[in-house]
Amino acid sequence: MVALPSVSKVLKFTHSLLFNDTTIALVRFYEQYTGVAPIVGDLLTLGALYGPAFTADLAPVMSPNLSYSTVLIEDLSSPISAAAESAFTGLVGTEVGADIPAATTALINYEISRRYRGGKPKNFVPFGTGADLLTDQTWEVASADGFLGAWLDFLAVAADNPWPGAGVISPVNISYYTGFTAVENPLTHRYRNVPNMRVTPLVDLITAVTISGRPHFQTRRGV
Repeated sequence: MVALPSVSKVLKFTHSLLFNDTTIALVRFYEQYTGVAPIVGDLLTLGALYGPAFTADLAPVMSPNLSYSTVLIEDLSSPISAAAESAFTGLVGTEVGADIPAATTALINYEISRRYRGGKPKNFVPFGTGADLLTDQTWEVASADGFLGAWLDFLAVAADNPWPGAGVISPVNISYYTGFTAVENPLTHRYRNVPNMRVTPLVDLITAVTISGRPHFQTRRGV
């Protein structure tokens, strides 16, 4: 697989949660900084802050079946830029309520200024219990609002705690691909669309964050 191109002054955050200590749910997002690059120690210091942030912000709206495992923070500026992982133990959801399927998530939508066809930036976050469901297909309005508020607080951790010289830290979306090329299989002579990788990835500032009013389901947890 071809390596993705570097993205100057952008951090990639990969948060890992465990369902019943086994199934891994990954939640990824990106943040741009305007100042000097972090070193490994800076990222370890920042990563450690997500433990208390989980307890304060996310745990109250997550099932006790969920636990916060690790956060990996990578500077995408170059293949040798700083990266660090922080691990946590004993951090579990605290919301009371009936169990819901492990694949149930809240859909967080991110708005950007650029218009284009195709999927828009989003996160699927495993919020909620049965107490948050108005129906099988809708969240209680107050619950959805609570999920969004908790997520916005969690997103603000880096911006509120910059390393020395970091400048402004803001959530962004990264676009690595543009359009497709139809490639023929030499054996079957069937065509498939292969995404075209950008030479220089596009970085779009997140201008607004919203939440869907209905639960979504992910058999593969990842974005």
